[in-house]
Amino acid sequence: MHDEDGDKLADDELVTFVVTLVMAGHETTAHLIGNSIAALLAHPTSWRCCASTPELWPTAVHELVRWCGTALLTGLRYAAEDVEVGGVLIKAGELVSPVLVAANYDPRQYTAPDRLDVTRQPAGHGEGHLGFGHGAHYCLGAALARQEAEVALRALFDRFPRLELAVPESELVWQPVPGSRRLEKLPVTLD
Repeated sequence: MHDEDGDKLADDELVTFVVTLVMAGHETTAHLIGNSIAALLAHPTSWRCCASTPELWPTAVHELVRWCGTALLTGLRYAAEDVEVGGVLIKAGELVSPVLVAANYDPRQYTAPDRLDVTRQPAGHGEGHLGFGHGAHYCLGAALARQEAEVALRALFDRFPRLELAVPESELVWQPVPGSRRLEKLPVTLD
């Protein structure tokens, strides 16, 4: 593997790169699956819709990434130029942290954004949500994460069709990780 200047990556750089890709993809996908299970159990009509129409799972996964994905914020960025956002002037060089989840609930982009709709089709080009980032910062493992979530969710709900939350949704405990949405645990009953 070579970097952008054509230089070959050192072995330690290559190992670091691979470990970063594997760890970043594993943890976020695992939490996406847990968050999605909780969302579907809290909205049983949605998962029954997927169970009765299995070809809906890919669309449902996109909606679940929008609705309860793990990434809430981007990394910190510096404004490249003066820009006004929502009546607030952000000057060139100022530190900003875009909130991805806000875009995923934008009523200008989504009809009834506060409603989980596993039949929702992405608006415009691409996914329509920012759960995997955008542009140069788009997640390299997005396709794999979507596939893993689809396979895991479909298999779980096929295997345990009477799966239910063991506690009310309001009692689910979320990990205090800034910029991320992750369950501490997901208590369920199988029958």
